[in-house]
Amino acid sequence: MARHGKKLLICVDEVVASDYLRAFCSAFQIFVRANLPVFLLITGLYENIEALRNTPNLTFLYRTTRVSMDPLSQFSIADSYQSMFDLPREPALRMAAWTKGYSFAFQVLGYYTWEHDGDPDRAYADAYQYLAEYSYIKIWSDLSQRDREFAEAVARSEHNQNKEIRELLGWTSNQYNPYRMRLIRKGLLDGQTYGHVYFVLPEFGRFALEYSALLGME
Repeated sequence: MARHGKKLLICVDEVVASDYLRAFCSAFQIFVRANLPVFLLITGLYENIEALRNTPNLTFLYRTTRVSMDPLSQFSIADSYQSMFDLPREPALRMAAWTKGYSFAFQVLGYYTWEHDGDPDRAYADAYQYLAEYSYIKIWSDLSQRDREFAEAVARSEHNQNKEIRELLGWTSNQYNPYRMRLIRKGLLDGQTYGHVYFVLPEFGRFALEYSALLGME
């Protein structure tokens, strides 16, 4: 390929720090050192990317370019819904706000609105159930018990204030702050508003309380 002026881009989606991927990245590092025309694009959750980067002998990954993906524009989502379903602006904006810019929620709510003949009011319940079954249960299973306690406290909080959540948990600041950062890095919380945290995923607070209650009944 190099002799013929060709380049190779290898794409890996939803990476996990498995032995196979570590072996591949080690080989890729050798290709780069040999000036071969090989390029790598990987995507994945924050903690999985970090686990891979922290692998001994793969420190070259620290020198690579990283791009954190922001939520989709809610105005663009509203434009899409409005055009697709011929909706007035207000219900299209409500749909977009419900998704919180989460691309999977954008797709799911649009699908069920289509299934309900363009009526979003009939689609929300189905969209929530689908997100819960095919996304949120998996996310929840990957959380530690302390992570789950934290998420439940955020869901129970009235104003989403750090102080309020900390008091609900009965934790000190030293106990609270590491878990706050953990859930921010996992892509579950947004901590950009001073003194507050909010769920990034639509209806995740509702899910946290309902699913915990279900598990407690088993």
